[in-house]
Amino acid sequence: DITEIKQAETALQETEIRLQTLFDAAAEFIFLIDPDGIIQMVNRQAIEQSGYTEEELTGNNIKDFFTEKARHTCEGNLDLLKERGYLRVDNDFVCRSGRVIQMECSATAVPDKTGNFASFLMIQRDVTEERAIVSALVDRELRFRAIFNSTFQFVGLLDPEGIVLEVNETTLDFGGFALKDVIGRPFW
Repeated sequence: DITEIKQAETALQETEIRLQTLFDAAAEFIFLIDPDGIIQMVNRQAIEQSGYTEEELTGNNIKDFFTEKARHTCEGNLDLLKERGYLRVDNDFVCRSGRVIQMECSATAVPDKTGNFASFLMIQRDVTEERAIVSALVDRELRFRAIFNSTFQFVGLLDPEGIVLEVNETTLDFGGFALKDVIGRPFW
Protein backbone atom coordinates (compact mmCIF):
# COMPACT_ATOMS: atom_id res chain seq x y z
CA ASP A 1 0.00 0.00 0.00
CA ILE A 2 1.39 3.38 -1.04
CA THR A 3 0.00 5.11 2.07
CA GLU A 4 1.97 2.78 4.38
CA ILE A 5 5.14 3.34 2.35
CA LYS A 6 4.68 7.13 2.55
CA GLN A 7 4.08 6.90 6.32
CA ALA A 8 7.22 4.79 6.76
CA GLU A 9 9.25 7.26 4.69
CA THR A 10 7.90 10.19 6.72
CA ALA A 11 8.70 8.40 10.00
CA LEU A 12 12.22 7.65 8.74
CA GLN A 13 12.76 11.28 7.74
CA GLU A 14 11.54 12.49 11.15
CA THR A 15 13.91 10.07 12.88
CA GLU A 16 16.83 11.27 10.75
CA ILE A 17 15.98 14.89 11.54
CA ARG A 18 15.86 14.11 15.29
CA LEU A 19 19.22 12.33 15.13
CA GLN A 20 20.80 15.21 13.19
CA THR A 21 19.38 17.69 15.73
CA LEU A 22 20.92 15.69 18.60
CA PHE A 23 24.21 15.38 16.71
CA ASP A 24 24.35 19.14 16.13
CA ALA A 25 23.16 20.09 19.64
CA ALA A 26 26.16 18.50 21.38
CA ALA A 27 28.67 20.89 22.98
CA GLU A 28 31.60 18.72 21.89
CA PHE A 29 33.20 18.23 18.50
CA ILE A 30 31.69 15.09 16.94
CA PHE A 31 33.11 13.38 13.89
CA LEU A 32 32.11 10.21 12.09
CA ILE A 33 35.24 8.83 10.43
CA ASP A 34 35.91 5.78 8.28
CA PRO A 35 38.56 3.14 9.18
CA ASP A 36 41.22 5.20 7.40
CA GLY A 37 40.42 8.33 9.43
CA ILE A 38 38.53 10.14 6.66
CA ILE A 39 35.84 12.43 8.07
CA GLN A 40 32.41 11.36 6.81
CA MET A 41 30.27 13.61 8.98
CA VAL A 42 30.85 16.50 11.41
CA ASN A 43 28.58 18.33 13.83
CA ARG A 44 27.82 22.03 13.99
CA GLN A 45 29.95 22.64 17.12
CA ALA A 46 33.09 21.37 15.38
CA ILE A 47 32.38 23.61 12.41
CA GLU A 48 31.62 26.73 14.45
CA GLN A 49 34.48 26.37 16.94
CA SER A 50 37.17 25.23 14.48
CA GLY A 51 36.45 27.88 11.86
CA TYR A 52 36.44 25.32 9.07
CA THR A 53 33.45 24.78 6.79
CA GLU A 54 31.76 21.42 6.60
CA GLU A 55 33.23 21.01 3.12
CA GLU A 56 36.76 21.68 4.42
CA LEU A 57 36.39 19.02 7.11
CA THR A 58 34.49 16.21 5.40
CA GLY A 59 36.46 14.09 2.98
CA ASN A 60 39.75 14.89 4.72
CA ASN A 61 41.67 12.79 7.21
CA ILE A 62 41.01 13.73 10.84
CA LYS A 63 44.73 13.76 11.58
CA ASP A 64 45.22 16.55 9.03
CA PHE A 65 43.62 18.83 11.64
CA PHE A 66 45.98 17.78 14.44
CA THR A 67 49.38 19.14 15.43
CA GLU A 68 52.40 17.22 14.15
CA LYS A 69 52.86 15.47 17.50
CA ALA A 70 49.17 14.52 17.69
CA ARG A 71 49.33 13.18 14.11
CA HIS A 72 52.04 10.69 15.05
CA THR A 73 50.06 9.61 18.10
CA CYS A 74 46.92 9.30 15.99
CA GLU A 75 48.59 6.96 13.49
CA GLY A 76 49.30 4.40 16.18
CA ASN A 77 45.99 4.93 17.92
CA LEU A 78 43.91 4.32 14.78
CA ASP A 79 45.21 0.73 14.63
CA LEU A 80 44.49 0.30 18.34
CA LEU A 81 40.99 1.69 17.83
CA LYS A 82 40.36 -0.81 15.03
CA GLU A 83 41.58 -3.63 17.26
CA ARG A 84 39.77 -2.68 20.49
CA GLY A 85 36.72 -0.87 19.17
CA TYR A 86 37.15 2.08 21.55
CA LEU A 87 39.85 4.47 22.65
CA ARG A 88 40.38 7.50 24.90
CA VAL A 89 43.31 9.80 24.16
CA ASP A 90 44.30 13.45 24.25
CA ASN A 91 45.16 15.31 21.08
CA ASP A 92 45.72 18.85 19.88
CA PHE A 93 43.29 20.13 17.24
CA VAL A 94 44.42 23.00 15.01
CA CYS A 95 41.67 25.48 14.12
CA ARG A 96 41.54 27.32 10.82
CA SER A 97 42.94 30.42 12.60
CA GLY A 98 45.96 28.42 13.80
CA ARG A 99 44.73 28.31 17.40
CA VAL A 100 45.42 24.93 19.00
CA ILE A 101 42.71 23.38 21.15
CA GLN A 102 43.68 20.66 23.60
CA MET A 103 41.11 17.92 23.22
CA GLU A 104 40.11 14.91 25.24
CA CYS A 105 39.08 12.40 22.60
CA SER A 106 36.82 9.39 22.93
CA ALA A 107 36.35 7.18 19.90
CA THR A 108 34.02 4.21 19.52
CA ALA A 109 33.73 1.75 16.66
CA VAL A 110 30.41 1.54 14.83
CA PRO A 111 29.97 -1.95 13.36
CA ASP A 112 28.19 -2.62 10.09
CA LYS A 113 25.59 -5.39 9.61
CA THR A 114 28.34 -8.03 9.44
CA GLY A 115 30.01 -6.83 12.66
CA ASN A 116 33.02 -5.23 10.97
CA PHE A 117 34.01 -1.75 12.08
CA ALA A 118 32.78 0.37 9.19
CA SER A 119 33.12 3.72 10.93
CA PHE A 120 34.12 5.36 14.19
CA LEU A 121 32.31 7.96 16.24
CA MET A 122 34.85 10.43 17.62
CA ILE A 123 33.83 12.88 20.34
CA GLN A 124 36.35 15.56 21.28
CA ARG A 125 35.93 17.78 24.34
CA ASP A 126 37.88 21.03 24.67
CA VAL A 127 40.04 20.78 27.80
CA THR A 128 42.36 23.69 26.97
CA GLU A 129 41.25 25.84 29.90
CA GLU A 130 41.35 22.96 32.38
CA ARG A 131 44.86 22.00 31.27
CA ALA A 132 46.02 25.63 31.56
CA ILE A 133 44.72 25.78 35.15
CA VAL A 134 46.48 22.53 36.06
CA SER A 135 49.68 23.74 34.43
CA ALA A 136 49.50 27.03 36.34
CA LEU A 137 48.99 25.14 39.62
CA VAL A 138 51.98 22.91 38.90
CA ASP A 139 54.11 25.98 38.12
CA ARG A 140 53.03 27.67 41.35
CA GLU A 141 53.80 24.55 43.33
CA LEU A 142 57.26 24.32 41.76
CA ARG A 143 57.96 28.00 42.51
CA PHE A 144 56.72 27.57 46.08
CA ARG A 145 58.95 24.51 46.54
CA ALA A 146 61.95 26.35 45.11
CA ILE A 147 61.48 29.29 47.50
CA PHE A 148 60.48 27.11 50.46
CA ASN A 149 63.49 24.83 50.11
CA SER A 150 66.09 27.46 49.19
CA THR A 151 66.13 29.24 52.54
CA PHE A 152 68.66 28.50 55.27
CA GLN A 153 66.12 29.06 58.02
CA PHE A 154 64.01 26.33 59.52
CA VAL A 155 60.61 26.70 57.87
CA GLY A 156 57.56 24.65 58.61
CA LEU A 157 53.82 24.73 58.30
CA LEU A 158 51.64 23.53 61.17
CA ASP A 159 47.91 23.08 61.53
CA PRO A 160 46.11 24.84 64.44
CA GLU A 161 46.78 21.86 66.73
CA GLY A 162 50.55 21.99 66.09
CA ILE A 163 50.66 19.01 63.71
CA VAL A 164 53.41 19.30 61.07
CA LEU A 165 52.00 19.72 57.59
CA GLU A 166 55.20 20.69 55.78
CA VAL A 167 58.85 21.45 56.50
CA ASN A 168 61.67 22.62 54.27
CA GLU A 169 64.78 20.65 53.32
CA THR A 170 67.00 22.74 55.61
CA THR A 171 64.98 21.57 58.61
CA LEU A 172 65.05 17.95 57.48
CA ASP A 173 68.80 18.03 56.77
CA PHE A 174 69.61 19.62 60.14
CA GLY A 175 67.58 17.04 62.04
CA GLY A 176 68.59 14.10 59.84
CA PHE A 177 64.95 13.36 59.09
CA ALA A 178 62.99 12.24 56.06
CA LEU A 179 59.75 14.02 55.27
CA LYS A 180 57.75 10.92 56.24
CA ASP A 181 59.32 11.08 59.72
CA VAL A 182 57.80 14.47 60.56
CA ILE A 183 54.63 14.98 58.49
CA GLY A 184 51.49 14.38 60.53
CA ARG A 185 53.31 14.41 63.87
CA PRO A 186 53.12 17.06 66.61
CA PHE A 187 55.80 19.75 66.27
CA TRP A 188 57.08 19.25 69.82
